[in-house]
Amino acid sequence: MNIAEAVPAIGLAQLFDESELVEMIKVAHTESAMFASFNEGKVRGELHDTLANRGGVIGVIRKSDAIRGFAWLTFQQEWYTDDTVLIERLVYCRPEYRSAAYAHELLMWARMTSEQLGPMLIGVVANQKTSVKARLYRRYFGEPIGFLFKSSTPTTPTWST
Repeated sequence: MNIAEAVPAIGLAQLFDESELVEMIKVAHTESAMFASFNEGKVRGELHDTLANRGGVIGVIRKSDAIRGFAWLTFQQEWYTDDTVLIERLVYCRPEYRSAAYAHELLMWARMTSEQLGPMLIGVVANQKTSVKARLYRRYFGEPIGFLFKSSTPTTPTWST
């Protein structure tokens, strides 16, 4: 079964989605940022590269011409290998749609994308509901391969463009 058949609600993001995705990423940053600052120019640059088919793919759930959720995966190489791996940048659903099955569909899409394109590193970095999110990810990806720690907490988010 291909991805489109398995997860029909998800399509690929296009260049015209960039501004809407940036606004959603700002909200995600406010909710669960690992770092205090937000560099919109850097985000736009990374998004643009991905949307122009240079280094990644973004699956979106779109209803009524608005994106309700997305999964952003990039291709990278770890410092010790030439092997390419998919890295999850962000899986995000707008707050008003979190009771829907969108998170499940996005995670299924990410898993199936990995099955077609190669290994993927995906996980939960969150300040809220971390254990709930981890249980959801376990349903799709099995047991985690490690843990991630941060030595300090973020301050109030700041924005730059």
